[in-house]
This record gives sequence, C-alpha cells and structure tokens, in this order.
Amino acid sequence: MPDPVIDNNTADEQSMLARYQRAQKIENARYIESIVLNAMITPHWIENSDCFWYRRSARKEGTTALTTEYRLVNAKTATHTEAFDHHELAVALAEAVKQPVDPLSLPISNLAFDLERRHVVFDAFERRWQFDNRGSIESVDSPIKYPSDWLVSPDGSKAVFVKDYNLWLKELDSGKECALTNDGEQHYAYGSQPESRDLMGELYQDSFMIPQAPQALWSPDSSKLFTLQTDERQVRSLPAMLYAPQDDSIAPRAVERKCALPGDKHIAHYRLVIIDIESAAETAVNYPPLQDALVWLCPFHSYMIHNNLTWWSKDGEHVYFIDMTRGQKTARLVSYNLQTDTSQVLLEESSPTYIDLGLDYEAPAMLVHLPETDEMIWSSERSNWRHLYLYDLNTGKLKNTITSGEWLVRRVLHVDHKKRELWLQIAGRVTGRNPYYRELARVNIDTGEMTVLASSNHDYYVSTQPNTAVSGSHNYIIGIKTRVDEVSATELRNREGDLVLTLETADIAGLPDGWQWPEPVAMKADDGVTDIYGLVFRPADFDANKKYPVLEFSMASAFYSILPVGGFMQGQQTDPIANNLYVVMASFAALGFIVVCIEGRGSPYRSKAFHDIGYGSFMDGGMADHVAGLRQLAERYPFMDLDRVGIVGTDAPGNAPILGLLNYPDIYKVGVAFTPWDPNLVRQGEVYCGVLKESDRQPRLWREAAHRLEGKLLVISGLLDVFFHQSVTFQLLDALVKADKPVDVQLHPNGGHGLRLRHTQRRIFDYLVQHLQGVEPPKNAKVMSSCEIAFPGVLSEKLE
Repeated sequence: MPDPVIDNNTADEQSMLARYQRAQKIENARYIESIVLNAMITPHWIENSDCFWYRRSARKEGTTALTTEYRLVNAKTATHTEAFDHHELAVALAEAVKQPVDPLSLPISNLAFDLERRHVVFDAFERRWQFDNRGSIESVDSPIKYPSDWLVSPDGSKAVFVKDYNLWLKELDSGKECALTNDGEQHYAYGSQPESRDLMGELYQDSFMIPQAPQALWSPDSSKLFTLQTDERQVRSLPAMLYAPQDDSIAPRAVERKCALPGDKHIAHYRLVIIDIESAAETAVNYPPLQDALVWLCPFHSYMIHNNLTWWSKDGEHVYFIDMTRGQKTARLVSYNLQTDTSQVLLEESSPTYIDLGLDYEAPAMLVHLPETDEMIWSSERSNWRHLYLYDLNTGKLKNTITSGEWLVRRVLHVDHKKRELWLQIAGRVTGRNPYYRELARVNIDTGEMTVLASSNHDYYVSTQPNTAVSGSHNYIIGIKTRVDEVSATELRNREGDLVLTLETADIAGLPDGWQWPEPVAMKADDGVTDIYGLVFRPADFDANKKYPVLEFSMASAFYSILPVGGFMQGQQTDPIANNLYVVMASFAALGFIVVCIEGRGSPYRSKAFHDIGYGSFMDGGMADHVAGLRQLAERYPFMDLDRVGIVGTDAPGNAPILGLLNYPDIYKVGVAFTPWDPNLVRQGEVYCGVLKESDRQPRLWREAAHRLEGKLLVISGLLDVFFHQSVTFQLLDALVKADKPVDVQLHPNGGHGLRLRHTQRRIFDYLVQHLQGVEPPKNAKVMSSCEIAFPGVLSEKLE
C-alpha cells in the first residue's frame, strides 16, 4: 500500500492523519525490523572454523510480511551461500510434527552447525531437531538448560543458588542440595545484589529484571567460591506503592526497599568471603567491606552485564577485585592471597571529579584479565582520553602504555592471547571527522603497534553480543559501515583490514514516500571554541521556503550521549543507546517538525574534560550548548522558526525539557519530559554532582526554579519505575503547584521504566502538534509505540 499523500498547503484533519500514520510507521522500526531490512545483522561464528551464519530478512511478495533466510559464510574462501535447503527442512519438519511449516518463515531458533558432519541442530515445536544435508530430520536430546538464578561450576558438576538469604549447593547428577552458609538474613544476604537495583520488587509483576545468578565466582578448579554478603541493615528504606492492582484485589499495596540516597551516612557494603565447597568452611577476605559506590554495577555481575570487576588467578591462589570509593573518586585494584590471608593494593587511581572504568556508568568495566601471564589491562582517562595500560599483577607495576594520543578507546572487542593482541573500537583519532564515529583496529599489547582495520567518514558498528565480532581464529572481523544519512553495509574484513565480502546492504524499499535522510551538522559550544555535533531531520513535505516549528530531542546529562551516528541501527542490542533513538527522532519529523538533536559538553564518549563540564551543577544540565547550537542552526537554515521551539526527552529519565523551559523560556516554549531525576534522590547524584553531606542536600531544588516556568510542560511518569523513585516527579509537581504554574501530567499507575505505554505516544504527538504547530490533532489517529508491539510481555498495561 502506498504511503498517504500529505497536502503541503493545509493542515486539515486528513493531512494531519496522514502525518500521524507516517510517524507511526517510522517509529515502529525502533524495535521491529519493518521499513529498512538488514541494516544490522548478528553473526554467529561456528566453533573451530572461519565460518559463521546469520539471518537475512526479505519482503514477501505482495504482502507486508517478512521472510527469513539463514546464510552461511566461509570467510577463508569468501563464499556466501544458503545455510541449508529451507524448503527441504520445512517439508521434513512438517512431516515430523504433522503441521504445516512455511519455508519462508521457519519456526526455528537456537541454531548450531556441525560443518564436518554437515548438519544443523535447532529448536522447533518445543523439541530439539537435527537436519542433515540429505534432507533427513530426527529429534535429538536438548542441551540441559539451567535456571537463570543458578551459577554452574566450571566442571559442570554443581551449581550454587540463593535461598532464604543463604547460598546453597546443588549436585547436578544426584540433585542433592545443601546449605553453604547459614547466617544470612534479610538485608544481610549472601550472593545478593542490593535492593536499590530494583525499587519496586514484587510490585512490578511484569519486570524485565530476570532472576539473577548469585554474586559469586567459581575458582578455576571448581573447589571454591568467591562471593559476598551484602549488608544493608542500616540503609534507609524507601516506600513504593502499587495504586492500581491488576488482579482481583482493589486495595493498594506497598513495599519498602533499601536504597541509600546521595550523602546518606549509611550505604550498602559488601563483605567479601571465600567458601570451600567440600567443607563449606568460610574465610573472610582480609580487607574492609567494599562500599556500594557504583551506580549500576555490582562486584560480580549486573543485569545483562558481566562487570570484569572480580576474577581468580589461574592457579586459584589469588582473587582480584576493584574497590571503588563513594562518588567514584578513587578506584583500587586489590589482590588477596588465600594462602597467606593477606591483601595488597596493586593499583590506585583518583580523580577530582569521578572515575568511569567503562564507557559510561552502565557499561562493563573496560578491564582485561590475562591469567596466563599474571597481567591485566587497565582502562583510564588519566591522560584526558580513555586509553589502555598493561600492569603486572605480581608487582602492581605499569609495564607499558598500550594506546595513547588525543583519541579514545571505545570498546575492547576481542583478546588474542596467543598473538598478544587486542581488537578495538576507537574514536576521535582523525582530525576533522565526527568524533563519535568509531574505527576498527587491532593493537599489540606489548609494543602498542596498531593496525587500523576500517576507517572512513562513517561509524563502524559491531554486534554487542559476545563472540560475534571477531572469528575464533582471530583472522576476521565483521563490522557495519553506517551513517545517519546513508544506506548501511555489513562488511567482512581480514586481520589486515582488507575487505573480503560485503555481506549485506540495507534494503530501504520500505521507507515512506518523501523520506528525508537527516543531516549531520557541526556547531560551536557556548564557549565559542569547542566543536559540538548534532543532526537535523526534515519532514517528508519539506519546503525550504517555509518556516517550520523546531523540536529538539534531548537528554542533556552525563549519563549517555544520545546523538545517533548510524541509520536504522535499531534493536535491543544497539550500542550506544543513541542509535536506538534515530527512528524516534525521525518519527517526530514526520509530524511536520524540524527535529534537532545536539550533543553538548558534559556528555560522555569524548575526552574526560568534555565529560566533566558541568560537574557539581544540576540546574543547567549543559543546556547552554544546546541553545547556542539552535541559534547557529537557525542562522544557517532560515526555515527553522525559533519562535516555535519545543523540546522532548528520551523515554528514560531526563531533565532536558524541564531545565530548558525553566532556564531558557525565551527559546523553549513547549516541553515533554519523562520521569525527572534529582541528584539528591538518585544514585547518579553522588557521581555526577559530587558527594554531599546529608545537611547539604537541597530539598527545595525544584521549588527554587519552578516560578520561572512560562511555557507548556507535559510530564509523563510510570509509577512502577524500578530504577528512578517517583518521589522526584511528585516533588517537581508540588513545586510547580506552589509556584502557581500550570503543568500537564500523565501518570501510568502500572508503568515501568523507559517504555512508552499505550496512549502515551498518541498523547505526545497531540501535545506537540497542538501547542507548537497550533493545529488540532486528528481525532481518528491510532498510535501505538513500537515498545508496545515489541514487548507486550513486559508492559503492565496489556494491549487490547
């Protein structure tokens, strides 16, 4: 079906309805591959080979449905073929299960290829199957799947789990269980994360927080367990309320969860212990308890993240761990010797602001353990740029600097222990190029000699899933060459950087009629010196001779950069988070706005000095750079109407719309904000605004600025946000009420964190169209966000 035609000269209900439909179509590509196909693929390297497989999507002729084809690539021979006969597999599987099977949409998952025996194994119809090249199929035993809250030993004979605040051992062959600890209690539990990692607990029944394995690490020989006991006994409790139960009950329910606020005297601590499995004897690590100082990460792992903050030596005689002080001002690498019961600080690094061991506060620490040689690679911004340093774990001495220069390492992709090489993503190295564009490179750990593998005026994205970027032979890498204003291409390169194959070029046939690629732009920050970068999106019916209302998409915080660098790099695994927002910005442009995204100082992914701008402050949030950028762009592009500027935030907490309206009422007239945050009430406050005493907290923070509100503000919050307490929302609203300032509010009693629920997307569209364009929203528009479509299982407000 062709896209609806929009009348450029009128804004009647029919033309606005067409705009809504176009915006809906674009926004739905956030999590659902629909309008652009194969913009990003996930390769799966086959063990002990230079081969990998991946899924390719295509459009089923005459319909809007998509088909799936499985492709097999041999990097060494540069061949690219169908992984197996899809039609034969469908016929064989249909006969086996006595059900029809579509060869263009095979209902299979969890594929594993055996190249030597030439068969593929997969899951389908709740069974495991093996299909060979002769067309025969048979049911096979499924691999054992252990519960997600078990931690299985390296030898595969046993597992540990948490029960009644204690650690328990399960023998996998016999099923026998026994307690390893017996003195655990509520708020002093073994192997557990602090309650502050999930503020709603059992109130949020549709939480995406899957059960977690214990906070622990097995020794290499499976004889011992390195773990912790989390002490929250003196930490304050914060209440949370379920106001609208979805079961047959009617009374609200409340819980209290332990959560220290910035500046609190008492925070959670971790008592580190070693447990001998055979005797269940417990030895306390001879080191003071660790402070729960990191915003999101825990000592052993966090949700979907392995932290690299703790590890065993190869011989099992030492454990190593990171001790971070409050405010993330000092990081220490500590070694504990099990034989002598002694601890040693091997490395200490401090910062007057804060230390990030990873790319941002949610990213895993960029630390690499080299157990074969008792070495480790330390990530540091000590030179103003994130670089890598090699240390001797026996002495704690620096052996050599691995990378250096006025650029940064963005990610360690792969470690080749034999060749002593690292495969990296780096950025900011080429003068005059967008500093957010990443290159691919490999570097020798000992000499620092670097070979750049992929570099152009593009970003090079690689899959964030483990073991998908570099082949097991360490000879090939798969990267996606992308820009916001071009069609992306997936490339296979060898270890010298030579292009072996272009695997996929994105299929853009589904783009709406009149699609306008966004324009990357460069500006100067408010200081008139620093280069800052952004994007400008134009509507499909763009006419340079007209004036358009401007909508800025902004977060303006030290948490992340939200500036997209790749087009249609969507999905749950996008890296960084900004690429996931590309189509969201484009959908607002489809409504008839000039949409602008500007990344100013104070955000990460550039130099340490760039990130530190604004440290300790809160009420500006770096918005001065955004205002400076808007004014420069308006001079450059007369079609931007600076008398009609709105600002909308990301659907995770962000204060940019609120701070913009409060501090720059001459610029921003309309704002839509999600779940505001206050440095006095969220864990990030101690890191990005400094460690305060309880007496220094500012309980009237919003109240002191609320009187400055002049424009229209819509605040949207989910009352079951598991990460950001809703007291901030209500304190902001209280301040605005007391300042006699009108504010629009949409509260979702069963809404969680960072997901646009039913009715919210439509409300945002309507609010901006009505107050920025001065147009009445269409009455019959049906708008549903991609979050609702892609994640119905984690939304409390179920779809009709």
